[in-house]
Amino acid sequence: MRVIIVEDEFILRQGLAQTMPWEAMGCVVAGTAANGQEGLALLRTLQPEVVITDIKMPQMDGLEMLRIAREEGCRAAVIILTSYAEFSYAQQAVRLGSADYLLKPVEEKNLAAALRKIAAGGVAAAPEAEAGLADWQALLVSARRQNSYVNRALTMILAHYSEHLSIEDLAVRSGLSASYLSRKFKEVTGHTFGDLLAARRIEAALQLLQGDYRIYEIAEKVGFHDYKNFCLVFKKYMQHTPKAYVREQGRK
Repeated sequence: MRVIIVEDEFILRQGLAQTMPWEAMGCVVAGTAANGQEGLALLRTLQPEVVITDIKMPQMDGLEMLRIAREEGCRAAVIILTSYAEFSYAQQAVRLGSADYLLKPVEEKNLAAALRKIAAGGVAAAPEAEAGLADWQALLVSARRQNSYVNRALTMILAHYSEHLSIEDLAVRSGLSASYLSRKFKEVTGHTFGDLLAARRIEAALQLLQGDYRIYEIAEKVGFHDYKNFCLVFKKYMQHTPKAYVREQGRK
């Protein structure tokens, strides 16, 4: 897969381009850019399969670059580089079809996992722990084509997963019955609203587990107010408890 890197920090940009084992990850760096304007030009001319981009950059930020690129028909998979302070921006990027977002400084194993997910069509082939999480880009495309109410519900999950959300509340806001919206949601996405909400929360938890938060703090941040329930749901999706998952990742 051809990759372009859009990052305004020279050291980080060069470090990613020159020190990562791209060939071993099935990729080649086709170009680099220092801001969104340069990145957009590369997207138009090189048409890469993957773009790795920062969010806040001079002249044009990463979100604006992605918005324009998507409007022009760009279908490249996107990996967002972010920090804890920019986490809300990373959530916006998901709505623009990003495949993943990685916390700085980028670790090779996390980048490799994100690229495997892209190569597998949105779901990671390995490690096994990443299987089962949603391909949001495909879901959004399908919902936009089939049902505006389902599309709105998916957007709410992506933007407000850490808040209290229920299919009943969304149905009332849309002037629909909960049974109708639930049925349409399952028809369009192949999943229940609760399952996709849980998947999005677990995806967010995985990112936070790379940092220094305590597990009970992460549970609260992603929308679980019962720690035991968080651990049960996490194990359902990741085949490990949060503590066991952290230990396993530390050994890799």
